[in-house]
Amino acid sequence: PSVLTIQPFYDAILDAEDEMSGKEVKVNGQDEPIFLVKGGNFIQGMIVKTVSGENKQINKDFDETYNFANKTYRLKVESESNKVDENQFIADNSKLVLSVGKTKQILYSVKECSFCHWQINWIGDLDNDGKLDFYMYLTDHYNVANQKLFLSSQAENGKLVKEVAEFTTTGC
Repeated sequence: PSVLTIQPFYDAILDAEDEMSGKEVKVNGQDEPIFLVKGGNFIQGMIVKTVSGENKQINKDFDETYNFANKTYRLKVESESNKVDENQFIADNSKLVLSVGKTKQILYSVKECSFCHWQINWIGDLDNDGKLDFYMYLTDHYNVANQKLFLSSQAENGKLVKEVAEFTTTGC
């Protein structure tokens, strides 16, 4: 459990000199939490098992496996073409695919990439069901940031995870 402090904050882009329309969110006792979740069926005070807590770039050749609870998870980018512009990490018509054994699920896909940027922010068992959950940055445009949380406990029949939360911001 965390205690949040929210205070007005000066937004250098939107605010006049005497305005403070932004909001500064601080978590008592933590410098930089990876993400915050309100609600859900989480056991308060439980230790969350983490497989990866570092930001990891996903590019057109990404193909990694993660072992957790006697299962092997494979996260892979599948593309119709490996051709990318020099400023792109992901090709047009690409999919981010998660698989365990014979079960396969597309987590995110794009038809066109305008400087797409995909990144793993965190992998672990947030919902304590013995299966992996994912928090990722997945966007198809350079001026839009999408943070997505995928939980295994919310997955529909035949699926591995379900997107349960998204935080989107847009640049100027």
